[in-house]
Amino acid sequence: LVNARLLPRYLPDLRDGGVDAILTTVASLEDCHYAVSALADWHALANGNILPFRLCTTVAEFRAAKQDGVLAVGLHFQGGNPIEQDVDLIDAYHALGVRVMQLTYNTRNFIGDGCLEDENAGLSNFGRKAVRRLDERRVVIDISHVGERTSLEALSLASGPVVATHANARGVHDSARNLSDEQIRAIAASGGVTLDGFGMG
Repeated sequence: LVNARLLPRYLPDLRDGGVDAILTTVASLEDCHYAVSALADWHALANGNILPFRLCTTVAEFRAAKQDGVLAVGLHFQGGNPIEQDVDLIDAYHALGVRVMQLTYNTRNFIGDGCLEDENAGLSNFGRKAVRRLDERRVVIDISHVGERTSLEALSLASGPVVATHANARGVHDSARNLSDEQIRAIAASGGVTLDGFGMG
C-alpha cells in the first residue's frame, strides 16, 4: 500500500489471505510536505475507528493487534528524501510513528548512493549524521535499494539491527538491486534480517 486511501479497497483481501501485519510505504522520493500529509492521512484513518486496523510502533503493539484480530500497520519510508537536509525531521517522523526508514531509493540523495549509482560513493557527511540519528531514535534502517558501500557504512555505524525489507541475493541473481554476500552477513551480524523481495520494485 502506498497511501491510506487504498486500505479500504485492499483490507478484505488482506484479511481473507490471513495477513496479520503490513509495512506500508508512506513516502519515498517525495519531500517533507508530502510525507507529513501522507502520515496525516494514516492517522486520520486510524483515529476514525472505521476499519479494523491499528497503527503500531512496537513489537508489543503488533502482537496485541494480532491478538485483537485487527491488521497491524507499520509506517515505512522507502527512501530518505523526506528528511531533506534536516536530521531533526527524523525526530518529527518518529513522533508521527515512522519506525523503518530506507536510506535511498536506487539513486543518490543527500544521504548517500543508491544501488544504481556506478560510483558507489557511500554515505555523505549528512548521511552519517542521519544514520546516527535514526539509530538514536531506534528507527530501523532499511538497506533495500541502497548502494553496497552506503549499506556497509550504515551497518558499521548502527548499533541496532539493520534490515533489508525487500531484497534478494546477488549470488543467486546478479542484479544491482540484490545484496552481496558481505551485505547479507553484515545484516545478520547486526541482528537484522533480509526478506525476499520477489515481485517487488
